[in-house]
Amino acid sequence: MTKKNYPLLLFILTIIFYACEKKENSFTFIIAADMRYMATEEYRDSRYFQGACEAIKKYGKGSFLISPGDDSLNKYPQNSFKFHQLLKKYNVNAYVCGHTHNASIAKINNIWQIDIGHARGIESYFPDMLIGEILQKIEQGKKIGLTEKESISDYYEGNDYEARKVLYYTDLTGGISYKKIDDKTGLDLLLTFVDYYSNDKKMWEKHKTAFWTNANLTRSTFLKVITSENDVTVEFYRDDARGGEYNLMHSYSLN
Repeated sequence: MTKKNYPLLLFILTIIFYACEKKENSFTFIIAADMRYMATEEYRDSRYFQGACEAIKKYGKGSFLISPGDDSLNKYPQNSFKFHQLLKKYNVNAYVCGHTHNASIAKINNIWQIDIGHARGIESYFPDMLIGEILQKIEQGKKIGLTEKESISDYYEGNDYEARKVLYYTDLTGGISYKKIDDKTGLDLLLTFVDYYSNDKKMWEKHKTAFWTNANLTRSTFLKVITSENDVTVEFYRDDARGGEYNLMHSYSLN
């Protein structure tokens, strides 16, 4: 878990919905955030935010779904100082922040800072996911008389951003950022990507390994907070960054 001295972005802006489970002398709630467009209809799939909702249902009722804001306390040190002084003035024990995508917990100036990361599920495409969608597109194209190249071109036209990111992290772009690759180069590299998968497994595995070395995708996370008369415990549930199941990874007492 990465510790940070300050949150990149403070949220506490929008509570989308709330429910809770109350037991004798205890109160439990779930926090998840930054699902953004991964919660729309086209991502109605357990690999995305829906998977986090399914896991929340499995591990405990009720949740706060929080939408992060866009102001960085890191960028404005004076505001950050004032914020921490305000927390100390009112004897705040802990606060929650986000938008960094990296879940973490740290005690700073005797106040717990809890960064909730993201609950998007799959944060970004990866090689096996990309090739799977392309192969599906190729099969669909065959039914209407398209060549393999035409199908790949059609796919690239609608998914160029994610495709270019994968190509960049697999070391196929020669170090050129995915934000700067032109469409012709991007399509040519995607054709090479598919050719490696089909005809050169050694090169395919080499570039797939490069992706996981370079990309550093962060795991989707939600928190379960359990309060009682004498303690507050925060549990971190995380997936595998590839749309897999959520499991309890860390538990911290805030006493």
